[in-house]
Amino acid sequence: MMGFLEKYSRREQILLLIAGGLALFLVLLLVVINPILNMRSNNLADLASAQETYRLVERAAKNGGSTDQLNPDQVGVIVRRSAQQAGFQLSTFGVSDNNRYLVKLNDVSTKDLFAWVYGLERDQKIVVAEGDIRKDARSGAINATLFFVKK
Repeated sequence: MMGFLEKYSRREQILLLIAGGLALFLVLLLVVINPILNMRSNNLADLASAQETYRLVERAAKNGGSTDQLNPDQVGVIVRRSAQQAGFQLSTFGVSDNNRYLVKLNDVSTKDLFAWVYGLERDQKIVVAEGDIRKDARSGAINATLFFVKK
């Protein structure tokens, strides 16, 4: 290798060694150091994402599966307002033993009931956790007992 540099003057030899050193440093930077730094930043982003997911799961576990912080009374306000707008008369409403909002409806049509429940889910993210729907044999109307939670 040094035989290659012998045909150049001392000054040119120093310049070629410096240029070679810089080229070697650039290759080392691009091939080794940059991927390590990128991997580290990706791992930091993955860690932040995992921590956020953990916080969401932890909050959901505390709220019975819901990541939203609405309590049953707030869900009740939304459900009652929505039921009134849909033209339903609520025969019973309130918070059940397991923090779900209880609604009893009498003499409603199937189409109106399911449209209302779908609208609550779509617009407010409030879903039926449990329900009992019975059809009145005489009138064909629906009597429903529904328990709502925030999805």
